[in-house]
Amino acid sequence: MYEPRRRMVWCGWSGGRCPLLCYSWSRRPLPRPEHHLEFRTQQRTCRDSTVNVACYVTAIAWNRQRLLARPDVARVILEEVEFYRSKYKYCFCGFVIMPDHWHFVFITDEEKISPVLRDMKSMIARLVVDKWKKTPDGTRLLEKICLPVGEKRQHTYSLWQEGNWKTLIEQPSQIERRLDYMHANPIRAGLVERAEDWKLSSYRWYEFREPVGATIDMDWF
Repeated sequence: MYEPRRRMVWCGWSGGRCPLLCYSWSRRPLPRPEHHLEFRTQQRTCRDSTVNVACYVTAIAWNRQRLLARPDVARVILEEVEFYRSKYKYCFCGFVIMPDHWHFVFITDEEKISPVLRDMKSMIARLVVDKWKKTPDGTRLLEKICLPVGEKRQHTYSLWQEGNWKTLIEQPSQIERRLDYMHANPIRAGLVERAEDWKLSSYRWYEFREPVGATIDMDWF
């Protein structure tokens, strides 16, 4: 069963204030970032007018089609995570891409959450559709995400269900619990027996410091 290896360390926000108990999965010592990204807690906010919050997101494939874990789709997802991470300057904490949905946690200015999700999901869908239009089996795949006649407006295809399922995370320690849940998802779904066997998650970065296709930020530790 999935049993993440944990060790407890004391850390704090910028300047060593407001100590809190954090966790990591790595058996290697964690390098301390030069600064810690501050986000909203029950006690404090950032020093300026912007408020950074951690957000747990679930994006669901159209009609629960099992398409997201395809190598071509997963590659686009992770490439766009990197692109919009650079554009919006968010902190990407972890992810798991399942066949019909995608979980991830990121930290950003609260006002940027909706634009990030809108722009990133829209671009992922556009790139996937364009890619499938050029592949031999693309017609079959596009049929799976073709909108009904009554729902066709500005586009014909939809990779995602409408809307976003998101939860704001109030404490840094809650990020660790969300990551535990995400990394264990493939085991609960019967896809693998060990979390490290599912390649489309951030588990192997936390456990072995292996590349996982997207940069995992450490500012939340």
